Amino acid sequence: MRVQQQPQQTRPEDAKRSPQTQPQTLGRIPSKRKAGVGAILKRVLDLIVEIVSIPMHIYVWLVSPQGSQLVFFVMGFIVFGLSIESYYRAAGGTANFIVKPFIDDDADFANIIPALSTGAFWIAAIVSLAVQTVQSWLTRDVEPDEAQADYEAVKHHKVPAADPQNIDIVEGRRQRYKKAGTKTEWQKALLLLLVYLAIDIPANYKQYPFLAVMADRILPNLIYFLLALFGTEVCINLWKDARRKAKAQTRSRQVEVLN
Repeated sequence: MRVQQQPQQTRPEDAKRSPQTQPQTLGRIPSKRKAGVGAILKRVLDLIVEIVSIPMHIYVWLVSPQGSQLVFFVMGFIVFGLSIESYYRAAGGTANFIVKPFIDDDADFANIIPALSTGAFWIAAIVSLAVQTVQSWLTRDVEPDEAQADYEAVKHHKVPAADPQNIDIVEGRRQRYKKAGTKTEWQKALLLLLVYLAIDIPANYKQYPFLAVMADRILPNLIYFLLALFGTEVCINLWKDARRKAKAQTRSRQVEVLN
């Protein structure tokens, strides 16, 4: 007696599935494993790239206005120390406390401790600060807004052409009118020259002589002489410029956020 085979019943949820949507367990496990390994490898490579590029990130930040403020502040602090040391030695100090590459002058940072207890150090610091402040003010650059305001204040002044029929006093007053306001600029230039010649150059040259010395001392001494002579005021002005640019960038970003 033959038994008829019952047809297999299909569940509704199985009937809705297409062959493409049927689970393929054997094929999906390797793909997941490959995807996981790839993601981990990508993260590792990204981390290596970030670590290797740290010096470049630091460099980019240091040359930006925000980072430049720090760079010029530190440089200004160092060269200001060179200036104080020169004035300190000129005032009778007996030890150097700023260690300088390429110059063997027995300098030691520890020498600053006994120097702080002497009047010569504080006199040198005050004189150096005063000199560097005057030089920085006299050599500073003018802000665009300030220059524009100065120009707007005097642009309406017109000097007539010279008339040969005018008496001498008229021509004298015309010339004085034409040169009005320039005396201050000449006075600033003269003051700056006198400060360098009478105070700054003698003190720094005594510390870093570059004439009538051994050949291997000429270039190092000349470099440190120029750093001590001009370094502080240059760093101050560059720091001010970087600070102005950083503020302008901050204001620009704030405007972009508000908009």
